[in-house]
Amino acid sequence: MGIERMKTFLRQPNTGLRKLLVHDRCTNLKMELMNYRYPKAAQADQSARKLPIDNFNHLIKAITYFLVEKYGIYDKGAGGHSKKGRLIK
Repeated sequence: MGIERMKTFLRQPNTGLRKLLVHDRCTNLKMELMNYRYPKAAQADQSARKLPIDNFNHLIKAITYFLVEKYGIYDKGAGGHSKKGRLIK
C-alpha cells in the first residue's frame, strides 16, 4: 500500500529520520495528517481495520501516488526494498 511507502518518508524505519518535511503553510496537509485514522475495533471487523478511514486523505493520497510511482511499493519483508528494486535510505 502507498501509505506504507509514505510512512518511510515521514519516519524512516532504520534511522528514524524524516525525509518528508511539511512546510508550516501547508495547513490542509497538516490537518489531514493529524486526522488520518484507522477504524477502531468496535467499528470494523479484522479485515477492515487494515484499511484507513476514507476521510481526511486527499492530499495524503496524492503524495502516496507520487512516492509509489517514483520509488515503488514498500516491502517490509525485503528490508525496505521496493518492488522497483530501490532501497530508500
